[in-house]
Amino acid sequence: MKDIVQKLSFGICAVKINFHLLIPFSLCETKGINNYIHSFGIQTIADIKLNDIFDTNRIVIDYLSKMDFDAVIVNPFIGVTEMKKLVDYTHSKNMGVISLVHMSPLTANEGFGLSVIKESAAQQRKEMKMYELLLEYSINSNVDGIVLGATHQDIIERVSSASNIPIYSPGFFVQGGKIQNLDLNMMDYYIIGRYLINSHDPVLTLNEILNKIN
Repeated sequence: MKDIVQKLSFGICAVKINFHLLIPFSLCETKGINNYIHSFGIQTIADIKLNDIFDTNRIVIDYLSKMDFDAVIVNPFIGVTEMKKLVDYTHSKNMGVISLVHMSPLTANEGFGLSVIKESAAQQRKEMKMYELLLEYSINSNVDGIVLGATHQDIIERVSSASNIPIYSPGFFVQGGKIQNLDLNMMDYYIIGRYLINSHDPVLTLNEILNKIN
């Protein structure tokens, strides 16, 4: 990991470390990795899609803070009340919160695209998509960013016009998202780590991508 971070440090702003990559490491080992990444002026994001009761979430955030993560990706399915607690506590630890609104796999619509009925305090019923409800939870809980899969261009268009929250978009290349098919002004950050790491020449690949988006 250190070698690839050093080589790509000229053109990336953050490293997203997934749950399955964190499991084998101790707290001290993960802290060391984060500090190395920070030495290049690059931030680190814990992609664990945190989704539990507050007492559990609080302990997880405490550990991530000790590991020197800058932000965490959470799942807003826990609801706006629990999201507000989680966001407030995470902010108190000087960490950011990025909320998962829609994933990149094409099959993600089986969950995030479900139609749901939201009932207001005035007992008014409104039909909406699950991702729209999760976006609402995210906005109302003051998150710092949202995740929207690059494979769902229509959803990115709708969400970007309805919210000013920065959009982090995974799913390019490996899962079928194509940069040339998207209005790049609708997204703020492109999650392309797997594609870069698996490419024959990560530095050349990153330069090619930067030329396309700049």
